[in-house]
Amino acid sequence: MRHDDQLDKELQFHLDSRIADLIAEGLTPDEAQRRTRLEFGGVMQTKEAVRDLHLRSFIEGLFQDLRLAFRTLRATPVVTFVAVLSLALGIGANTAMFSLVNSLLLRSLPVKDPARLVLLRSHEREGYPEWSFPVWNEIRQRPQLSSTRSAFPRSSAARSPTRTISAAEGRTVRSR
Repeated sequence: MRHDDQLDKELQFHLDSRIADLIAEGLTPDEAQRRTRLEFGGVMQTKEAVRDLHLRSFIEGLFQDLRLAFRTLRATPVVTFVAVLSLALGIGANTAMFSLVNSLLLRSLPVKDPARLVLLRSHEREGYPEWSFPVWNEIRQRPQLSSTRSAFPRSSAARSPTRTISAAEGRTVRSR
């Protein structure tokens, strides 16, 4: 709106100046105002024409700046390469970090009603969990606790494609 106010003031200044000139030439104020309006045309059309000129000059300036930027980049290929490589690495690193944060923190778990998900765990004693199979069986047999229950005991062995067994931390999941 500030540009419109400035444009209104400028147009009013030109109208007032022309009316004053015509009055100085001997016309009556009403006749000077009528003739000024006929010379200038409609105020709204003049505003639109000025806005078009501002937009056109902005776009032309933008294209001139882009042409200068491309000429400068072509003149210094090493700097251009380093800049493009830096941008590519930065964008790639940001994309990788966002993908990681999105998958780990922002997306909900692929389960029904993830807000009601509960993790029950016990303290380990001498490397083994305190929960035995009968305890887990008791939890599983009480439907009022939850609609679905899963258990994931730790495993510490994995088989490689060469059929050798090596130590690896992992979990298996069983669900009802």
